[in-house]
Amino acid sequence: MAALDCLMRRRSVRSYTGEPVTREELEKILVAGLIGPTGKGKKPWKFVVVTNPEKLEALSSMRRPAPGAFKTAGAAIAVFGNPSVSDTWVEDCAVAMENMHLAADDLGLGSVWIQGRLREADAGGSASDRARAVLGVESGLELEAVLLVGRIEHHPPFHSEADADWSFVSWDD
Repeated sequence: MAALDCLMRRRSVRSYTGEPVTREELEKILVAGLIGPTGKGKKPWKFVVVTNPEKLEALSSMRRPAPGAFKTAGAAIAVFGNPSVSDTWVEDCAVAMENMHLAADDLGLGSVWIQGRLREADAGGSASDRARAVLGVESGLELEAVLLVGRIEHHPPFHSEADADWSFVSWDD
């Protein structure tokens, strides 16, 4: 039941204290992403860790409108996928993102998924192009998303089983 408890507790946190996240904490979160399952074990990803506040601010312009949570997050992990490595790069990167979300929660940190794929940058162009430019990432890689991580200022209420909407489920009997 520990896994279900973690899933119930994990919420998107957008309110951070601005305090740094340690390298040790970030490495634990990254391990969770790096061990995620991938189609045929190809691991078509690249993770870029950002802790510099100025770089975080620059990275916020990858989205329109620029998310305010970048200003107080302690770190960001940009997850890029390589379409030339695997046709399941989107799914593989999404699994890595979710694993890292759960690991952050397990460490008592907050996190939020900032979608990048198929989004516009604040100054026009694609979020992927802007993130690559800010982070110096080679062309050919596409941004899936950025995971913001930080010390929690305000945690939304936990989920409960009552939050499960069974109208989305059908049974074959």
